[in-house]
Amino acid sequence: MMGNGMEHIAQEQKWTRRRVAAVGLMGMVTVFVSGCIGGGGGDSSDDNDVDLRAMYDKIHGGMTHDEVTRIIGYQPQSISNATRIWDSGNQHLNVGFSEYNGAWLTVGVRWWTSGGQELTKTF
Repeated sequence: MMGNGMEHIAQEQKWTRRRVAAVGLMGMVTVFVSGCIGGGGGDSSDDNDVDLRAMYDKIHGGMTHDEVTRIIGYQPQSISNATRIWDSGNQHLNVGFSEYNGAWLTVGVRWWTSGGQELTKTF
């Protein structure tokens, strides 16, 4: 009887691992598909109408990746934990982040144009 109980537990653990793997795979597929059909990104012509200079004024220290992205209204063209870059027409916005207690928070913002205008602020 002891052997049957251990076998049953082993089967339950195997099933749990399969379920976890399946759920993880479904989550990855959902993220991928929503990114493909969900708009956003730098190639949309709608993004060219965003005034990144106005967005520069709205960003302040301690904001998270998601908070900054919500303010700007579309996903950055360049993404890493430490920096995110948005382009709109001849304007560019670079937001710098630093990790603090496991969260990535805004520490600086740089806005510039192809014509040579530039603003920078650090927090």
